[in-house]
Amino acid sequence: MVKVMTQEKEHSTKAQTREDRLKIYQKPMVAGRKLIYVCSPLSPNSEDPDEADQEVLENLLRAKRACELLVRIGALPVCPHLYLPYFLDDEIEEERGLAEELALAALRRCHEVWVFSENISSGMVREIAEAAKRGIPVRMICESNGFLRDAFKNDYDDDEDREEEDEDE
Repeated sequence: MVKVMTQEKEHSTKAQTREDRLKIYQKPMVAGRKLIYVCSPLSPNSEDPDEADQEVLENLLRAKRACELLVRIGALPVCPHLYLPYFLDDEIEEERGLAEELALAALRRCHEVWVFSENISSGMVREIAEAAKRGIPVRMICESNGFLRDAFKNDYDDDEDREEEDEDE
């Protein structure tokens, strides 16, 4: 009986030690918030310059709204494609490569990756693959189900009002 109790105690001590070791490797919160990586497209699909410019603006607005949503729910958004283009040129291969490298480095420090588009770009594929490789949970936030639209209903209503005004003129 004493031997059985000793074995149980040793087993629980080993398990406890393993749990303590796992706690060391957990990602830290920042300002009490989880880091959530925003995965959404930046580059346009369209070849037409005017349509491409509009698409980039829409992609930036989607990323901005995704960040706003994450802040509202108590997370800290990480969205490199909202700031890297200000100092790294996507048209220059070396700078694009550096931007991708920096974005993946930021992603590795995040608790989760949230994908905010049904249209998955090649850059997003790399980000999702990196998250999967690192065991970082990936969530798909589909716009077709109205998730972002519902979260920012007043903003979208304002956009629709502006479109109606433009059509009237």
